Amino acid sequence: MVCSKTVVGLVAFWVTVYFSAVAIASGNPFIENHLKSLGPDSPSSDRYVIARPGKTTRPELNFQRRNVFPLPAQLRPRVNFWKKIYSVYTTGQVVIHDKKNLSIIYEVVNLKRKFKNPKPGSRAVRKYLKSRRRTISGILKKLYKNKGKAYTSQERAIAAKLSGIRGYKKYKSASRNVRWQLGQADKFKRGLRRSGLYLGQMRRIFRSHGLPEELTALPHVESSFNYKAYSSAGAAGIWQFMRRTGRLFMKINYTVDERRDPIISTHAAAKLLKQNYKRLRSWPLAITAYNHGTNGMARAKRRHGDNIVRIIESYRSRSFGFASKNFYAEFLAALDVASNYKYHFGAIDFLPERRQKEVTLSSYVSARTVAKRLGVSVSTLRSHNRALRKSVWKGNRRIPRGYKLKVPAQLEKKAQRALASLSVDEKFSSQKHSGYHIVRRGDTLSAVASFYRSSIGELKDANGLDSNLILVGQKLRIPGAIKSRRKRVASRPSSSISHKRMAKAVKGGSAFYYVKKGDTLSSIAKRHGVTVSALVKLNSLSRRSVIYPGQRLGMTVAAPQVKKVAYTKLIDVKSKEIKTGSKAAENRISKVENKIPKTTDKNELILLGGPNLFIRADHFDVRKTGRNLAELTVKPEETLGHYAEWAKVSVAKIRRLNKIPKSGQIHIGGRVKVPLSRVTDEQFERKRLEYYLQLYEDFFDVYSIEEANKVMVKNGQSLWELCVKENNAPLWLVTLYNPDMELGKLHPGDSITIPTIVKK
Repeated sequence: MVCSKTVVGLVAFWVTVYFSAVAIASGNPFIENHLKSLGPDSPSSDRYVIARPGKTTRPELNFQRRNVFPLPAQLRPRVNFWKKIYSVYTTGQVVIHDKKNLSIIYEVVNLKRKFKNPKPGSRAVRKYLKSRRRTISGILKKLYKNKGKAYTSQERAIAAKLSGIRGYKKYKSASRNVRWQLGQADKFKRGLRRSGLYLGQMRRIFRSHGLPEELTALPHVESSFNYKAYSSAGAAGIWQFMRRTGRLFMKINYTVDERRDPIISTHAAAKLLKQNYKRLRSWPLAITAYNHGTNGMARAKRRHGDNIVRIIESYRSRSFGFASKNFYAEFLAALDVASNYKYHFGAIDFLPERRQKEVTLSSYVSARTVAKRLGVSVSTLRSHNRALRKSVWKGNRRIPRGYKLKVPAQLEKKAQRALASLSVDEKFSSQKHSGYHIVRRGDTLSAVASFYRSSIGELKDANGLDSNLILVGQKLRIPGAIKSRRKRVASRPSSSISHKRMAKAVKGGSAFYYVKKGDTLSSIAKRHGVTVSALVKLNSLSRRSVIYPGQRLGMTVAAPQVKKVAYTKLIDVKSKEIKTGSKAAENRISKVENKIPKTTDKNELILLGGPNLFIRADHFDVRKTGRNLAELTVKPEETLGHYAEWAKVSVAKIRRLNKIPKSGQIHIGGRVKVPLSRVTDEQFERKRLEYYLQLYEDFFDVYSIEEANKVMVKNGQSLWELCVKENNAPLWLVTLYNPDMELGKLHPGDSITIPTIVKK
């Protein structure tokens, strides 16, 4: 009798295992429902069992390690929610749900029915969703107040969503947990198609590191396999590396950003995940650490053990929020949807795997030269070399020496021959500069133009020069390197502008006006003694442009006569002696006069991608306090590691110099001393500028500024919570909108300007 029961039990077990595999491979809803009915104690209900390749299974995602990624019963509601987000709801739909119990969905908003051309991050959409969230939260509060009694149809509908939970106090906690989530199904499907380009190679990379191939599903969660993906927080590429983490494994500078290269970043992701697992000894924790950080998950493990459910429910940390708590569930959901794509999306036309080879450059070369030599278009070359930044493709920077150039596999031999036979005029021993050159004795305009592959006419236009005369110490802008707008400083103040207002503007080093309610272009122009035409032209507007409260307009402000102004060297320039041309050519060019400019470039403004958003050219200066020492003001996104890299010294040296303990941190607005024994102040400033240009260019390639509004700081609210968490605006951007405020010293009741950002 015992034997027969044992046999029956074993048969039942293996039948269950078999049907589990079939269910996940084929997506059969009948069998999936059968598995759900088995309950958490079923031997196969808490594991993913992925079938071997078959008619309905994608060969590239042949996951066989069934015990590596557990699915506890308590995580099923989370995984099922994310499966719907990835396979059912599109980016035209928003799901309003409970952020703790993800099985509770209050409403699905169809954006296309509510708006003509909906942008999920736009002010109109956000305003509507906030309104719906407040309405649902209000109903839940009312249900709590009435001890669960529902009197209206809306109240009954909401109450029904929580009918499986006992008591009426549930409504109070639920009222604080209403959240919305944008659907991703159409985006996920596009990601599946794109994954064909790289997935085969990614799987080989993960195998070479001894890692489970299932982990190659993570880019579905992070970026939908979009190499262009860039978050408002600064994460880039298909693996969404932040700069700070990415720098541990990859090269990131103004010329090269290896986070953008799907293959290089896959090697980096494999190393990071391997490190996470080595330290945490649990894949659920190691995967969560990819989002939350290894140190954070190590603390969680010390407090709550390696049980992912216990950590999600009990671990408390300000940074361990919704995204971190759901990251492992999102991974499992993405893994399941990707494995069963045919059931969810039907046939997918995967892009063919990219076949390419690498050729190492021995000199600095322009992208156009390489493309011409290979007989391919610049766009084709760019598609194989995603790590090279826009500055290279625009011609502002050269492809660096030592870079491993990727070319179509069939062009490998041709590329080797072509690059080996580059002429002297086609290869260089140094990189192009970041946009400026400081004139030295013996320089001529023609020599500067020749050195930077520009022309005399372009240099004169870019610098507002009327003649070929240039002065020692003068800073020349190199055309095309930095998109900028120049404000000329008049010799005498305008009689139509009050001296007090003029002095205030000049003292702050800026000339801006913030639009107030009721303002018009005409009233602003009249108030500041300028014409509407001048105001419109200066701010790249038209006479019909709509202006809004909080918008910052550049104003033309005259400056008083200055007898003597100390010249400040700005942004980069690693000055070099330039070889001049022939004597005949020299005679046609006016020689440099050994004079100091009578005005400074304090009014030089770099135009950014926001509406009328500028930064001052001297924003990145450091103040020299000794022969080999300088002092700077800490800005958002800067770390001691950055200062050490730009100064070519160790972090420990900077800590010692500033008496900062190992566990100590720097804060926005603080002062830090940096040693300049290995670089000049100009070289340090250039690196600092390039870092921010990366930040600005990457951000404004993806996002635009819709408007800017005044927001009041609440009691107990941190700057990060106010800007990033609540308004999705990075700190560096908020700083630009509040140039005269010390954001590190805000108090409750203070008001700051925060921009509303939307994806382009």
